[in-house]
Amino acid sequence: LDDYQLMVEGAIRPGEDEAPIAFDQGDDVLPDVGFDTFDVAQTALAGAADGAPFLTQAGLDYLWTLDTAPDGSVIGVTLNPLFDAAADPDADFARVVERAPFGAPAASDWYERPVIRNKVFKDVHIPVGTNALFENCTFVGVTYVETHTDNTHDAWRYYGVQNEDLSLKYPPLPDASDAQLDNDYYDATIIKPASFDVPRLEVAGTRYVDTKPLSNNIRFHDCLFVGSVVADKPDVYSPVRNKLAFTGATKFYTQHPDDPEDSDLNPDEADEDLIAQSSLMLPQYSVDIGTNNASPDQDVNLQGLIIAGVLDIRGNTTLNGALLLTFDPRTTDPALQHFGQAVGNPANFNITLGYFSPDQGDVEGYSIFEYNGQQIVGFDLDGDGLPDTTNPGDGGTPIPFNGYGKVVLNYDPDIEMPDGLIAPIDIEPISYTYREGRLSASSPTP
Repeated sequence: LDDYQLMVEGAIRPGEDEAPIAFDQGDDVLPDVGFDTFDVAQTALAGAADGAPFLTQAGLDYLWTLDTAPDGSVIGVTLNPLFDAAADPDADFARVVERAPFGAPAASDWYERPVIRNKVFKDVHIPVGTNALFENCTFVGVTYVETHTDNTHDAWRYYGVQNEDLSLKYPPLPDASDAQLDNDYYDATIIKPASFDVPRLEVAGTRYVDTKPLSNNIRFHDCLFVGSVVADKPDVYSPVRNKLAFTGATKFYTQHPDDPEDSDLNPDEADEDLIAQSSLMLPQYSVDIGTNNASPDQDVNLQGLIIAGVLDIRGNTTLNGALLLTFDPRTTDPALQHFGQAVGNPANFNITLGYFSPDQGDVEGYSIFEYNGQQIVGFDLDGDGLPDTTNPGDGGTPIPFNGYGKVVLNYDPDIEMPDGLIAPIDIEPISYTYREGRLSASSPTP
């Protein structure tokens, strides 16, 4: 009752012979949609990802090898030397260092990604720890992204965080570190807080101080999906580690746009009904579609019911279907805590449709300013096409402002629902209940 009174104000005027309030209603009246709602549908899609192993389809003998410290703790990975062929931009394999989230003004982490180009994958499992950039690849049928689901360790999001030069942001002892990552980060000269007791992470008997090999943070650029993407469901929402980003001219179809009769480029007939239910089934995952200041060539297209933990859509993007987000942010959730202490703001975990500049209220957007008669968002210092500074004296390349793009949501009332939803999704617009605006220093007090 207390929660209800905090969220509802004013009089409730029911119709004739209707009660103003009804409590303890069942799921048939008020469905409880959460990250475990789609377990059945997720399992079914996972079973459809039954193609050849990922390495076989990618043309690799291995992706990386684990790096370990003298005590046996996993401290990172070393990529296959095939990814060293960085000179040719059209080579099938390369490597790149890029910020995460990609295109964000401030990076939460940096990844050394293997780059995989020009490949066709069908009904493939992308192994845990791939953390790749896929460019100009085609994914047919069901693409299943693996991750280690037991990610409840208090330091999960901090293990392995890097700076742009790939040095560790939180280095292990004996280097100095102001971060409380686990008990082993302290030595006899450091007095631990009385409330701090975090054992080192162990998985299958192996100790880890880097969780990147146990997660999957992947970007798909200019890729074609003829089917669906589904992922393992981690226990804790961890956007730094478990994130999928779709950029460039990435598109989703249920049938190949150019070769609808080619069995190698189209889903198996037995899987078509499952695929029709959802283009993306990614509960507990962070999903980014498009980027800030995206190229005018960006044209991401999505079909069907899109299921994600938290979703950001920026740039030119079209969705024909519906959105359903499963992450329910609360201060008691580990995603909003720092070693058991509530630190996060639930309001920051929401759906983002489009973006603006900071002076218009979007702290995640780029500032826009004029330089030599051109509107720009900053200067690129490292050649990745993203602004690194707003100071022209730093000698970078000006990055033009490409516009905010356009996000189009076309609701489809006839889309098929995956197992787990016991009621149809319906939208009833109520006129005059929403408007946008911004506050400024000169605005009169309402």
